[in-house]
Amino acid sequence: MHQSKKVQELQEALNLFGYVSLANLRTLQNLGNRLVASFGQYLGDPSLVNGVPPHSDNWNHNTDYHDAKFSTYGAPLLLVEPIQMGVSVGIPHTKDNGMLWVRVVLDLDMKDEGVSVGIGEVTLLRGISPELTPTDVVTVCHALFAHVKATFTDPLSYAGAIRRGTIGFRES
Repeated sequence: MHQSKKVQELQEALNLFGYVSLANLRTLQNLGNRLVASFGQYLGDPSLVNGVPPHSDNWNHNTDYHDAKFSTYGAPLLLVEPIQMGVSVGIPHTKDNGMLWVRVVLDLDMKDEGVSVGIGEVTLLRGISPELTPTDVVTVCHALFAHVKATFTDPLSYAGAIRRGTIGFRES
């Protein structure tokens, strides 16, 4: 069936949208996976960091959720929009063999100047390279560490994060 020039223009725009949506998703997922691995190395123990679903109440800290750690998992449509990723961080108890697992939600957003990484509700890092340079790794890891630490040293930050659902806890 022969399409008019206007319909062909719409088809081309639709194809470009699909391409950009998929490229955006792949770039942000790759960056998120590398952030999880990098933060484990930053803490000195990769087993203390996992990617987990950003909003599910039923997450297991010891499971690698692969694509399910991203808010796009199971979504019926793929859009060009920020995605969220859950990161669980294990903190060993000092008085017994237990462990507290803290889940932090990261917002990952492609921008013209690079990737924006939102950590909880407080920190927004701009201009992070999609390739995640060594400088970017240090910047994001320092900010993520500061956010997790502030959960325990700044009670107002903790209370707000609980209300907004940007942080969660598990005992093991």
